[in-house]
Amino acid sequence: MTTQRTPVTASKARFTFYDIESLSDVFTLCAYTPRPGRAVDDVEIFFLADDQQLSDAVDPQALYEAVVGSNPGLPAVSVQLWNLRGERGNLRLAELMGLSNADQVNDRSEVSSYPASLRPVCDTDPEYDPLKHPFLAGYNSLNYDMTMLALYLMETFPAPHSGRLVQPTTAREMREHNDKLFNEHIEYMPGYLGWDGPAAKIRRAMMHSGRHLDVARLNELQTKVSLKRLLGMLGRQIKESEKLSHDTSIAAIEDLYELLAYNVSDCLGLAQLFQHPAYASNFDLKAGLLAQYSETVYAKNGSVRRDRLTIDSSSAKFVGRILAPYTSLNDIEAVSFLYPAKEVAEEQGICQVNVLDECVRFFEENVAPDPAKNPAATPGTGEGAPPVHAGRQLLPLDRGAELQRLRGVPRPVRPPGQVLARAAEDAEQRALLPP
Repeated sequence: MTTQRTPVTASKARFTFYDIESLSDVFTLCAYTPRPGRAVDDVEIFFLADDQQLSDAVDPQALYEAVVGSNPGLPAVSVQLWNLRGERGNLRLAELMGLSNADQVNDRSEVSSYPASLRPVCDTDPEYDPLKHPFLAGYNSLNYDMTMLALYLMETFPAPHSGRLVQPTTAREMREHNDKLFNEHIEYMPGYLGWDGPAAKIRRAMMHSGRHLDVARLNELQTKVSLKRLLGMLGRQIKESEKLSHDTSIAAIEDLYELLAYNVSDCLGLAQLFQHPAYASNFDLKAGLLAQYSETVYAKNGSVRRDRLTIDSSSAKFVGRILAPYTSLNDIEAVSFLYPAKEVAEEQGICQVNVLDECVRFFEENVAPDPAKNPAATPGTGEGAPPVHAGRQLLPLDRGAELQRLRGVPRPVRPPGQVLARAAEDAEQRALLPP
């Protein structure tokens, strides 16, 4: 039984914009959640520092001042700090992003190795509310951020059935994954996870939840353009950091604050970019298609498809799924003008028609009858009409005079010399035109 879906819109739904940074000794994730109905927005900062002394030196108030001072466009926010060296921070991150390795996360009866409390709320769940359960939006996140998230959760929750659910990993370990992604799998980073590996299953569950959103894919003409370039084109603030080079390490607490402020800046910039019609309108359009065409999400038996579409799916996938919901859309040797498809015609008990023939029939019956079939209906065959030759009407030499004739005004008679002079003048002017 499929759940009734109500279209969500960019102006009404709730969003959490997040971004990941991975250095050799620090791993961070910042999440910014605008709250239009409240005076204060939410910012959550997750950080993992391999240096215990550096990790203990973080002062929440000093960090708040650094974040706010470095981002003048940031609205009033409350900042929640989570240290990923401990259990609480990791459980909160898993709860926020969703952690499950169930084969079909949309089906609650499917078994997951991880606690049920960490299962992501899916957009197909009866209790799903887009105002309460935010879309988790990143930029190029389908390729990079979700891959890194899956790797981080795999490393941090390596043995979910053991006595220690949370076993924190290290920033160094995450940086090694990061380098392999960029050096060996930059075109398709999820390929690094394999197909049935633990991280691949975690990432697949995130995707099937329907709540992870890659904002870059909403503007299909500019998916490869960087976030900062787009923000610069829109006149937005761009914050750069010198702490992100390949060999950079964080030694001072001020450097860590600067890194986190930079991380928050990207989240804020992404939220601003998403407000642009090129992104927000496409979100509304595709969310509406998901709601209108249930076959984009559900199979014939009412279960959620393994190849379900999400709001950031490509336009080509939407077209193919809507035109051929339950069969593959294969190419044919030649263009066919038969409509509808054979399978649809058989299912609905109607005949296929050639759309070109139907257009001709409609035109002849409603616009201009065929003179070969109905000579009396052909205009311009009465007395005084311009001559007709080989089925084509010959236009008069002087169109203005012809209009006057049709209106009942006597046609002026030009002397032969004047006609020849006018023709010579026209020929001369045409000779002066460039080829």
